[in-house]
Amino acid sequence: MTLNDYSLNKPSRLGYVLCGDFTERWALVSQLDFDAPMGTTGFPESKGGATRLPIGPLLVIHENADAFYRDLELSLYVNGELRQRDKAGMMIWPPTDVVNKALNDCDTKYYHQTETLKLTACEAVPAKTLILTGTPQGVGFHVANLWSSAFYLNPGDEVVGIATHMGITRNIIE
Repeated sequence: MTLNDYSLNKPSRLGYVLCGDFTERWALVSQLDFDAPMGTTGFPESKGGATRLPIGPLLVIHENADAFYRDLELSLYVNGELRQRDKAGMMIWPPTDVVNKALNDCDTKYYHQTETLKLTACEAVPAKTLILTGTPQGVGFHVANLWSSAFYLNPGDEVVGIATHMGITRNIIE
């Protein structure tokens, strides 16, 4: 997340907040167009929705954001069972690379039903924009288990996210 506009020419400080990403997997898969560039179809339908992006209670702005980010330990529990635990620094791209990639790909067209959308303006990522960095490991969703309901969250499931220095999120799936 950015506090000020973030551009390739004028980097600004990043603030961090713990978020959940409750993707509607069937919406994602059913809207995919395998002839389109990966990631440009299915995502608006699967990521959008009233209960799909719970946000934690704390916004952390650290003097040394890169070091802070690398040392964060992230844990995710579903119904009390540990599903993920690792350092944020194990992710493929650090947050600044995610932002820079979004800015470099600003002209890429994404599709939502009959609309064409852009990821961000080419000049800068607007202030107060949430940018999700992903997860370091342990994602249970893969094409091989697409048809197995064991890998999906169900109504009533409790999902708890914990990050060092960032608090806890606790959500019940509706």
